[in-house]
Parts: sequence; C-alpha cells; structure tokens
Amino acid sequence: MTITMTTNERIRRMFEHREADRIPITDSPWRTTIERWHREGLSPNQSWVDYCGIDHVERIRVDNSPRFPELVIEETEEYKIYTTKWGATQKEWKHVQSSSEFLDVTITDPEAITMEMQRLIPVLKESGGYIFSSDHSVPPSVSLADFRRIIALAKTLGTY
Repeated sequence: MTITMTTNERIRRMFEHREADRIPITDSPWRTTIERWHREGLSPNQSWVDYCGIDHVERIRVDNSPRFPELVIEETEEYKIYTTKWGATQKEWKHVQSSSEFLDVTITDPEAITMEMQRLIPVLKESGGYIFSSDHSVPPSVSLADFRRIIALAKTLGTY
C-alpha cells in the first residue's frame, strides 16, 4: 500500500511517533552551490526544492543573539569584513562559499562578560523576559570561579 502525504502530515506523524510514508527530507545548500546548479542546468526560475523533490519546510528563526551592532568595516570585490550581532568580526569571501573567517570577538574576559550582561539583561527584561543559559555547552576554558560569578551576576541583574 502506497501512502502519499503532505509535508505537514509527514512531520506531524513524525512528532507523534507514528508511521508515515517516508521521513521528511529538507536541506539548505550554500549560495555558491545554487550558483553551480544554475550553471549545470537548473533554471533560475525553478525552485531547487521542487526540482530535487524534497519537502517544503518553513523555519521560524528566533533572534537569541546579544544584539551587538552589525557594521561593515571593509568591502572589496573579493570579500567583506563585518561585525555580527553575536559580537564577532568576520571575513566573508564573495565568490567562494565557506564558513566565515573569525577575525576577532568582543567578549574575551570576565570583565567583558560583566559589561555585556549589564547591557543586555535590562533590555531583555523590558522585552518580556529571558531564560539565562549559554548558547552552547560551557567550554572547559571557563573556570568554576568565573562560572559561579556569571551565575551570581545573572541572578542579581535578572531580579524583577
């Protein structure tokens, strides 16, 4: 028996741990991959998703960044150097797709962490609140004393 489902039904069944006709398939090629596919015959007017027969999935993206100013520092025909809302300075090549090269970061020591928390936590409280957590796991470069100091500061600044 062949079952044909919509993407929404397939995903709903997956989250309910029920059988579907197949697993959902989605991906996100780099910009230069799409450019290559156009050179290989994919029409610029045709969706690569439809052409490859994968599922249409929309993502809801939430900005959980520290909201640093985003500025272009230098731009040439070959690359762009800019600051991100995550507080990093990056170099991105225009004609070669890869991960951006990190040139610098804003938060480099305990004092910078304290200043950033003092800047950001009041803004987040005014915006409806927040849950304090690291973006990823806490790396081994963070000492126990620094981690305890950060938690204490979060408790102090996060009091309503």
